[in-house]
Amino acid sequence: MAPDMRSAESGNGRGKARRLALLVAADEYDSPDLGALYSPAHDVDALASALAEPHIGGFEVQRVLNRPVHEVNLAIEDFFCDKRPDDVLLLYVSCHGVKDDAGHLYFATTNTRVTRLGATGIASTFVRDRMSQSRSRNIILLLDCCYSGAFVEGLVRRGDGGVGINERLSGSGRAILSSSSALEYAFELDEHYLTKDISLAGTGQRREGRPSIFTEALVTGLTTGEADQNHDGRISVDELYDYAYAKVTETNPNQTPTKFSDVSGELIVAWSPATAKPPSLPDEVVAATKNPLGRVRAVAVDALKELALTEDAATRRLAYEQLKLLLDDDSRTVMAKAREAIAEIDDARPGEDTSSPAVQPRPDRPVAGRAVTGDAPAAGGPAAARVPPPRPDPGP
Repeated sequence: MAPDMRSAESGNGRGKARRLALLVAADEYDSPDLGALYSPAHDVDALASALAEPHIGGFEVQRVLNRPVHEVNLAIEDFFCDKRPDDVLLLYVSCHGVKDDAGHLYFATTNTRVTRLGATGIASTFVRDRMSQSRSRNIILLLDCCYSGAFVEGLVRRGDGGVGINERLSGSGRAILSSSSALEYAFELDEHYLTKDISLAGTGQRREGRPSIFTEALVTGLTTGEADQNHDGRISVDELYDYAYAKVTETNPNQTPTKFSDVSGELIVAWSPATAKPPSLPDEVVAATKNPLGRVRAVAVDALKELALTEDAATRRLAYEQLKLLLDDDSRTVMAKAREAIAEIDDARPGEDTSSPAVQPRPDRPVAGRAVTGDAPAAGGPAAARVPPPRPDPGP
């Protein structure tokens, strides 16, 4: 099992940070000028699953699907406000993209009108300004947007010409991955549909489909760990882009994903489930639980209690299980401290499942030179070892 990424490290690996993702998508539109899309809802489902997985992305994920422009704008502004510099923020947008007569880019929502983009579309300048004003220096923007909604057999084109996404949205502290270049369409797969009329608006039904070519590549790279090209257990923005680029161009040579990044250092998107090391307790704490001296094991109880109250779920479970093993310690002092620690943890986290099959029974500790009562050895040297008598057989 890979480490829990939530609050584990900043995007550039320099300390504690929150990992927050906002996924915005629209596949149903009121305007007849904007055709319904197959992919966005499925894009959000697939990407959210990967990003939210504690041992892959570790993001707290918020979804905004098929909402009017004022709600989406507010969600985007809220997302970038009141953040810390080390917070990792990921914004994903999957929808139609349209341009006004001046060439300004807008992202379409359910109530977008192509003749009133300024009032009913999400301006790319609005997104750029919110990103620029955010205190976070670790911002990832993923764009999988269609521009014209022209549909063809097998592939649904997503664009109406050169938009210059990177030119409109680039800025300091940000990495931008877009599904195609400024002069290309982005495509969504269209393989198993039995009808040309894909509109299900108002029916309460979900469209059958699969993620777009670009998002499918992102999700595959994250969930399989194949995007971890250097096998260090982490997937950076650059690695994810390289993987997606290869997969997209292999599927459709006419689509070329693009990347812009001006983040110093590595910006980590996820942990690789294929190469990451399993979670473990600090070596010095584990060693202390096996120390011949009862007073050292008592100190280990305090360290385990602290670990069992951290934000990392895997660490909490391991520490709790180790404390349970110390309930059977042959030092009364250690046993009592372990019992008190477990009670405090149970009070602090009521109802939490702390079971962990990863913890193995504690091997026998050496008894030479340790006081089995838990009292400290005399100043002149270690107390003589006293092996406790065997426990009576309770019988059948």
